[in-house]
Amino acid sequence: MYPDSPVFDCIVIGAGMAGIAAAQVLDKKGIQVLVVEARERIGGRIKTTYPGDGRVAVELGCQWIHGIDGNKNPLLHLIPEISQPTDHSKTIVYDSDGSVVPQEVVAKCSDAVSELTARMTESYRHGKRGSMAHFMHHDKEWNRCIFGTCPPCKPLSCPSCKIKLFFAKNLENVEAGPLEDLSIGEYAGEGGFHGDNVIPLRGYRHLLETIIEGLDRTEFKLGCEVHVIDYTQEYAILHTSQGILKAHTVISTLPLGVLKSKKYCPEFRPSLPHRLQSAIRDLGFGILNKAVLTFDKGFWPPDMTGFSARLNGPKHHGYDGEDKESMLWFFNLKQAVQANGDCNILVCYYAANVADWMEQFASEKVQEMLLDELGVMFGTENVTRLVSFVVTKWREEKYACGSYSYLSKASDFKDQAEFTKPIMFGKRKNSGMLVFAGEHTIQTHFATVHGALLSGQRAGRQVIQHVLSLKADSGKRKEYCISAGAAFLSGRNVLQARKCWVTATFILLLLLAVLRWIL
Repeated sequence: MYPDSPVFDCIVIGAGMAGIAAAQVLDKKGIQVLVVEARERIGGRIKTTYPGDGRVAVELGCQWIHGIDGNKNPLLHLIPEISQPTDHSKTIVYDSDGSVVPQEVVAKCSDAVSELTARMTESYRHGKRGSMAHFMHHDKEWNRCIFGTCPPCKPLSCPSCKIKLFFAKNLENVEAGPLEDLSIGEYAGEGGFHGDNVIPLRGYRHLLETIIEGLDRTEFKLGCEVHVIDYTQEYAILHTSQGILKAHTVISTLPLGVLKSKKYCPEFRPSLPHRLQSAIRDLGFGILNKAVLTFDKGFWPPDMTGFSARLNGPKHHGYDGEDKESMLWFFNLKQAVQANGDCNILVCYYAANVADWMEQFASEKVQEMLLDELGVMFGTENVTRLVSFVVTKWREEKYACGSYSYLSKASDFKDQAEFTKPIMFGKRKNSGMLVFAGEHTIQTHFATVHGALLSGQRAGRQVIQHVLSLKADSGKRKEYCISAGAAFLSGRNVLQARKCWVTATFILLLLLAVLRWIL
């Protein structure tokens, strides 16, 4: 079948961080790799832009290096130029009327949310399950007024407590999922990296390009959509937009959002095992969108990390979801990349249900909304000329179908572990292997770039181990054949030799009879 198609040692589906990391591991071992990517660019959910004079990298997708304590994060060894650590204490919080929330209120609210997540994590480790929203509704400590200003029969109703509820919404901005679906075990994983967050000054794309430059035995096919992954034969057969591709092993780094999509997910033949289908169904895949606003002059305090504000939904086209408002966080890129030159760029983050809702609007409408919010915060007369505006729509992007994974109330860490177990195929002693990688496949570092990196390296090692075992089996078979031949020639197996001579004599006589009949 498909005799003209070469058979690669390994095909990697996806040229994001996980896919390129896997290819690097395989390439170093001399394994022939083909990386196929549906987009016309590398990166996947890494999408680096260089606006203006090109001195500053702006990430429309993955941005942070999470956890820099002890220099343990592997990205720190690959990226020499990083920003100053992000200091979230340097964030100004604005109320819906544009007034600045007092710092003492901000500090108390921030501490309350930290204590809340600690209680949720502890409850999860003691066997409780459920969503963050459900936990918050029943948690006595959370529903207590920490300011002593709520009426006895109306908890969380005073202005300061409303700020506390607003702070809890930031959990959605971090985890990209709604509080109603986020598991209380979201922070219960062990072994993650700790400490502050930084950003790569030259951008994640620069890192990927640097890795690719060092590859010798790896080919890339961009603009190559995979429609079918058939692993019913001795090798995998991929039906793609650029024809048939074959490989002994396949590493899939398809995002969880794509695997969840009935419309965009490639067809697996046969269907994936039930254990994987359950994991795909139960794990959450959220959305966090960004809007990048570049101004001719900065009009915000230059030494602040960012500014938090409320997007009042009903004010803008009557958003009628359960969340009548959402936290907007404007990240001051100038403060973060001060060592890399001056820039007048704010990056606005918004997530979960509100991000899904805002994807229906054209870029011009989102721009209007955000400029309106900046006018409330800083005064419309002080907002300077907008030079450029870019907004992301990651849910709409068919090769991503969202931003990154989270632990949903229906899932558990074992769901991520299921992706690390390879699928073996082929009639000859499981000669083929299908394995998965990506940020959703790692328990301790999910939803991070370093998680994608580590998962790709793990998948690469799995393929190497499989290929080496096949070569070892092949070597044993060759050795057996050589030994058998030697035994035949030396006469140590006379019975076997006699059988062979009898068979050969019979075949020869049969051929002579056929020739005589023909002639």
